[in-house]
Amino acid sequence: MSEQRFPLTYFGAIFSPTKVYAWRKKLNRWQQVFVYIFLMSLLMIPLTLMISKQTDQAFAAFFPHAKTLMTAETAAEYSELQLEDGKLLTDESQVFSQTEAGIIGVALSEADLSRAKYAVNFRETDWTIKEEIDGQTYHYEMRYTAEMMPDQVHDAASFQKVIEDGFYRNNETAIFFSQTITVAFLLVAMNSILVMGAAFFLWLTKKSRLSTISSFKESTNVILNALGAGSLVAMLAGFIGADIILMIGIQSLGMLLMLFLAFLKTRFKTA
Repeated sequence: MSEQRFPLTYFGAIFSPTKVYAWRKKLNRWQQVFVYIFLMSLLMIPLTLMISKQTDQAFAAFFPHAKTLMTAETAAEYSELQLEDGKLLTDESQVFSQTEAGIIGVALSEADLSRAKYAVNFRETDWTIKEEIDGQTYHYEMRYTAEMMPDQVHDAASFQKVIEDGFYRNNETAIFFSQTITVAFLLVAMNSILVMGAAFFLWLTKKSRLSTISSFKESTNVILNALGAGSLVAMLAGFIGADIILMIGIQSLGMLLMLFLAFLKTRFKTA
């Protein structure tokens, strides 16, 4: 029978504690990179799906002050408006609510908007949000969406929901990619520390002759082999709602369990 080739050699090792250690010489440098990217991809799949469903967190992060303007009073005012074909059927100026720092209403004047640190302004063909964070002022101009129909607003919570959905639909692509890149960077950083740190400590066993590992490359291969099964379980946990911290925890626990079983099976002394 011919010898198995990559990637079969990797998938043949991740479920066998004996092969996790015994096949420590199977992966070359490029194959290590491929396996590392593959393991990251397993975790990114459910995380990406979760990001695509998080409309409220995006709004809260961008507009921590403007969201306070969505009250029962302003919800009642908004519910009286009429939207048709993406246009507001009024151009009459109306202030729903105004405080020292914020204002919300219809066709607000430039003077009112300039004095406010945060504002929500509904205009005839679009709506705007102004927010000031740490001295920086941000402006967003957006179209009306189907999620923003006034008849869907009954209280403060439903008002905030339609505004969140409207903001997300207008900025869906930018929000999705920015959050995905952030999560991917965090995941790569955490897994790099996990892989390199664990490989380093495993490599140290060479110094005390506790194992037959002869190089840092071999110890890295052992860790990558041990991460396989745990990463698959972490991916499944992500599909049922686990967050990134819990997924990393499951992945790490799976790696430690596989290393422990590999030690019991081989004593790290196989050829």
